[in-house]
Amino acid sequence: MEEVMDVREEIESFNAAFAAALARHDVDQIGQCYTDDAVFLTTGMATVHGRSAIVELFEPAGESSAAIEFDSERTLEGGDLVVDIGNIVRDGDRQARYVVVHRRQTDGSLKLVADIVLPGS
Repeated sequence: MEEVMDVREEIESFNAAFAAALARHDVDQIGQCYTDDAVFLTTGMATVHGRSAIVELFEPAGESSAAIEFDSERTLEGGDLVVDIGNIVRDGDRQARYVVVHRRQTDGSLKLVADIVLPGS
């Protein structure tokens, strides 16, 4: 019988896979983490709508020399939505805060529907 992960474990697994895709600069895998109708917002930049437009944000970045980690502080679940709030950490230092909303897909997986990055400390 397959063991079912609780939502906190599911988020930690998602975050680790997303961070690994970012470190490898695997834009195909990064894109698979977002829904078709996802939005990305960060300070000083217009809101980006749609998976393909979000993927374009990651294309020029190139491979990262320092891996980032997502330090999830709080997870909330309601219906088919899961909210994750935490910190983006690089080399042990907090670089930014994040609030993301995942939508559960028909196959049970989670994908990002809203990705919000807030400035540093």
